[in-house]
Amino acid sequence: MLFRSRGPQESYPDRKDSAFFGRHAMKTKALFHSYLRPQENGNRSDVAWVRFTGPDLVDIQIIGQPTLNFNAQYVSLDNLTTAFHPSELCWEETPYIYIDAAQTGLGSNSCGPDTLSKYKFFAEDVDFRFIINIKNFKK
Repeated sequence: MLFRSRGPQESYPDRKDSAFFGRHAMKTKALFHSYLRPQENGNRSDVAWVRFTGPDLVDIQIIGQPTLNFNAQYVSLDNLTTAFHPSELCWEETPYIYIDAAQTGLGSNSCGPDTLSKYKFFAEDVDFRFIINIKNFKK
């Protein structure tokens, strides 16, 4: 996987100053961060584009208009948010790809302070656009 965004580590609205904008390459599995209690993780912010490619894979490129947030995990978001222990995660063979207009910052008040209000994302109408290019598609 290749991507042009903040990174290479995960980045969120309130934790992106340490993630420098550039072109990064890593395996999709490397996006996952194993926290003591499973939770959503691995977001990349200010993404210009991301490309998933490999020898036996369909080549998928997602381009922000102008930018987006993305994550890809071999476990579903539903499973991540309902599991209490890492042993409860159900790993799958193909990743889920998540594309978002925005993310709320870190902090959930579960073991520390809540997210500062300026970094919270509230449900509202947004104009969110991106382009998906697919190559080597075979039926």
